[in-house]
Amino acid sequence: MRVRAPQPFKIALCGPEGPYELSFHRYSDWDGYLDVTIGPDTYRWQVERADEENGELSISGMTSPDTANIWGDWLWFQLTPSGEDPRIEYWGDQLVRTDRPNGEPN
Repeated sequence: MRVRAPQPFKIALCGPEGPYELSFHRYSDWDGYLDVTIGPDTYRWQVERADEENGELSISGMTSPDTANIWGDWLWFQLTPSGEDPRIEYWGDQLVRTDRPNGEPN
């Protein structure tokens, strides 16, 4: 179910390119963006939805065009920042990968 955008937060995750940080910024009750720092570079990803399912918050949207330089494509993301399994999933036409704070694989 769609919910209002959460309060600002930060989360550190680890993927194939190493550790990176996501900082959520809210600019209205329903909208926000992520500043994503991968290595020395920071990207801005627009958050298109906030949802809550079974008590678990997730936010989702598209990566920026700049991330295509790293990953070869734009991807849809779904970030679940808290709970028992904090993670971000990246999707093309199917699940591409899942990154977690400790770098464990899917």
